Amino acid sequence: MTREKDEVIAVPKPAFLATIIIFVAVMFSVSIVYADHDGGRGGTEDPLCGNGICESGMWFTFNEDCGRCAADCGSCTLIVTWQCRENGWFDTGGTYQGCSGNQKCTFQNQEYRDYSCSSTQGQCTYSVTQTRAQSSNCQACEYQCVNGQCISQPNRAPALDWISVSPSVINADNNERGTISSSASDPDGQNIRLECGTAEGSNNACTSSYVPQNPSCTFDTNPWGNSAGAKTVYCRAFDGTLLSPTKTATFTVQRFEQGTARLYVTTAVSNKYPREGEKVYAYISCYLVDAQGARRDCTRTDTTIRSITIDKGTPKERNYLLAENWNQNSNYDDSNKRWVVEIDTSRYKSEITGCVESEGLEGCGSDTFGVNLLPQISNFTIVPGMVMQGNEVIFSADVTDDVAVSAVKACNNVTATGCEAKFCEMLLFSGNIYRCTYYDTSSLAVGSYTAYVVAVDNTGAWNSTKPGTFGVTYSAANEPKPPGPIPPGQPSPCVPPGCKNLNVTNRYLRTTVEYPDVVNQLFPYTPTGEPNLTRGTNVNFLARVTQGILGNPSSLKECNDADCEASYDIDRFEWKKLSWNDFDNAFVGSPPTAALSCDAYHTLYILSNKTRDPDKGLSAVNQFRFFVTCTPRVTVVPVEKRFSAGELDKKAYDVTVWNPLEAATFDLASKPSDDPVTPLQWMHAECPNPSGCSIVQGNNDAAVLDVPALGSKGVSVFMDTAARSGSYGIKYTATSRSSGKKYEAVGSVLIFAEGLAEFSSVQLIGLLFIAAFGYWLYMQKKTAGGKRKIKIRRKK
Repeated sequence: MTREKDEVIAVPKPAFLATIIIFVAVMFSVSIVYADHDGGRGGTEDPLCGNGICESGMWFTFNEDCGRCAADCGSCTLIVTWQCRENGWFDTGGTYQGCSGNQKCTFQNQEYRDYSCSSTQGQCTYSVTQTRAQSSNCQACEYQCVNGQCISQPNRAPALDWISVSPSVINADNNERGTISSSASDPDGQNIRLECGTAEGSNNACTSSYVPQNPSCTFDTNPWGNSAGAKTVYCRAFDGTLLSPTKTATFTVQRFEQGTARLYVTTAVSNKYPREGEKVYAYISCYLVDAQGARRDCTRTDTTIRSITIDKGTPKERNYLLAENWNQNSNYDDSNKRWVVEIDTSRYKSEITGCVESEGLEGCGSDTFGVNLLPQISNFTIVPGMVMQGNEVIFSADVTDDVAVSAVKACNNVTATGCEAKFCEMLLFSGNIYRCTYYDTSSLAVGSYTAYVVAVDNTGAWNSTKPGTFGVTYSAANEPKPPGPIPPGQPSPCVPPGCKNLNVTNRYLRTTVEYPDVVNQLFPYTPTGEPNLTRGTNVNFLARVTQGILGNPSSLKECNDADCEASYDIDRFEWKKLSWNDFDNAFVGSPPTAALSCDAYHTLYILSNKTRDPDKGLSAVNQFRFFVTCTPRVTVVPVEKRFSAGELDKKAYDVTVWNPLEAATFDLASKPSDDPVTPLQWMHAECPNPSGCSIVQGNNDAAVLDVPALGSKGVSVFMDTAARSGSYGIKYTATSRSSGKKYEAVGSVLIFAEGLAEFSSVQLIGLLFIAAFGYWLYMQKKTAGGKRKIKIRRKK
């Protein structure tokens, strides 16, 4: 259903009309950037449209007629068909050397991709229908092609000088294995392998892998039937075509002789210094040796555990078999041929002895362990029990340990892993007393708070107290005030008996922290809002200190390096002074994360001090959490780069792979993130440092990076020619060769048009039409002799 509507339009003045023309022209240009049917290919017909059913030239994605799409386009609702690529052969993996008949060639694996548009998501997808290995650079070999190498003379057999077997005596009862070593090489420089067997020409004992020289392999005695006595092994070297003459070596298979054995018993504890309450394990094993030296391990079927004594020689000595109802069959480790005894160190503290019987022989084995007692904490106090916002709280406790105290903390909460939400680090005050002061209670809301003391010894064992509590109250409105004004520093005129004067200030210092790398989107936030940094990077932060008066928000004033100083530390109180940066108007720090634990939260402490009057000596400590991950990360700096159309040879950004773990190799690749027109054809990557970085041959948008542990490697990306205006996203993917895992980051390129040179001929025609129409409106107004209104009928 249609209707007509009269609209009244005021004709603009000429100057305003020119502005409209330029604005419409620019808007028209932007629309053409995204609606150009040929995708930037100079007006060629869309490759997916066949049989002349699609029109060439310009068209738009909206109001798309599905009848115009090629058969493999899928549903056409809001799908731009030229987003899909042409079907064809695509390379997979790198090139490699091989033989084609008697020719040495370079091979490239390829797959045939059938592209189509997804009907559900409007994305380009493909399926692989064929694969092949494409050869190139083939050259005929003079004599023979072997393993991708040209042999320049007739192939010669490898030389095998000697072989040897180690050990010379192999115990078949314990399934021992032997190793055959050799001295062998190939006169043609080819890789060779060792083939060994029980007879001339056989390889039923073992076959090695191909190596340049001196191959070796391991074997068991099964091919010889496991019978006792001297055995001979026959070996030859093989280059893939020819075999060397045979070499032999002898060894002896040993079987256990009953009735002549001696019994040996061993008891070993898994951890000789466990923490109290920690479970440790004792392993009881035994073996017999006969008169000829043959050894046989004890098993559950031929051995009996007679007794297990624990805490031997102490008042708590007991028979573990009876105390724990221990069963020797269910506690036998078949793979390691030993019995396992679980020890609860909250109950057992010292030596364990296991005694066994096998083949009519008895023997015992012992081992000792010492339980590391947990730190002992007593006399935990919190002063004051009720504190006004902005005043300090002092935590104190006595801490002792049988070895040495490593750290003591006052914490808001304790979990299974220790301290969480630390108030402050407690330091040794005197004797066994540890204390710390929590200064910035102004950050705490009015209410009741729980606190614990957590103590850790130098082995990592930790203990905590029962919770203590303190309260925080607001001090400004409800405190009784002395009569009349009191000069600063003067005592109050009303001092109750037994009390003393205190100089109390209502001023405070507070620090806020900003992380530029997170603000600039190099690193993300955690779900709870803390910076999520990668180990090996630095904690780059800006600390801004403000001074204020409690209850007076308008009193806030920034404190710079002329009035204040600031220090920092991570996870403890070993202060390092921060420097001042005039440009950022803040104290700046950049501590490394290499020594911090992985996948854990850490605390950044900022200590601020007032260095000039008024309130000289005023100080505060603020804390901020951040997370350190051990997941590799890719960064693009800057995240967005802008160019003007036609700019040449400009740097776009640096792409870096951060590796928080052991050294690894990454394949860095790039592709358009979401736009069918890719600027990659106008860009290339370079290695700033060739050490550990190489650009992939034939693809200057990809690189191979050897990234050291806790280090980084990357490439610099350059714009050769900013050929076409628009906004483009490029996704960089680093794939670990060891794990196969992928890590991604996206960079953006914005290219702006500078003048009419960026316009196509069709765009210029549209611009001239708009200008002519505007001129006609102007002349109509002039002919009418004044301003009038024009009615234009439009269909709605």
